Amino acid sequence: VSLTEHYTDVVHAAGIWLLPLHIASLSKLGVTRIVAFSSTSLFTKADSNNIQESELAIRLEQAEEGLKTQAESYQITYTVFRPTMVYG
Repeated sequence: VSLTEHYTDVVHAAGIWLLPLHIASLSKLGVTRIVAFSSTSLFTKADSNNIQESELAIRLEQAEEGLKTQAESYQITYTVFRPTMVYG
């Protein structure tokens, strides 16, 4: 990304848990809207007996809450997509 160009929208396709730490920097660059990808695993794996699945659900929940808190504090609008399956 060139710092001489101005972008207002960001589509974040990496792990959503990486996003909240970058909201302040994105705001300083002029970003006013973020689209992020999470997963329905937030709901479907929350009560799993498999510890890795339940930890993933907690990680997704914390990341989405972090996005919400940070985005609202910087007046950035956001959308979270939660597909049921992600391939690749």
